[in-house]
Amino acid sequence: QNAAMIREKQHCRIILSETDNVYTRHGYTPLPGGTNFFSGIISAAGKHIPWKRYSYTPFTGDVLVKDSFNFENSYSDIRMINTGGHSAGSISVIVDNEIAIVGDAMFGVFKNSVFPPFADNPTEMVNSWKILLNTGCEIFLPGHGGKIMRELLQKDFDKYANRQDQFRG
Repeated sequence: QNAAMIREKQHCRIILSETDNVYTRHGYTPLPGGTNFFSGIISAAGKHIPWKRYSYTPFTGDVLVKDSFNFENSYSDIRMINTGGHSAGSISVIVDNEIAIVGDAMFGVFKNSVFPPFADNPTEMVNSWKILLNTGCEIFLPGHGGKIMRELLQKDFDKYANRQDQFRG
């Protein structure tokens, strides 16, 4: 909600997914759906709150990421990749194939689980976990909670990849 203000005050460029750019230019991003009974109730209730309550100053991205974006940097390998699922436009930042900043693609709040309480497409989210595992990263930094180690992500990926049918409505 502060991207337009940060751009104005810091004179920086905004990088975001092409998908999210559709929302940000209107100043409203829909709330994701719930992935369990309780978060489903919260999500459904949130969708009845007037959209103006969740609106923000509209803006457009300076750099739009479709599948991936590589930063030109001689010190390290930094790139952004599409990791949809929480929302269609979710992206993660991969640093030297060691650390991934993953936003809401997973949560570091719940003991022994990375599965987030909110996601528009849980099947796509689990598929994004495979993409993240394929980077070789050992540490994943979510938008909520503490760091997640590769072993825990692998455990949850194995658990949910085998149960993809549970996500189909």
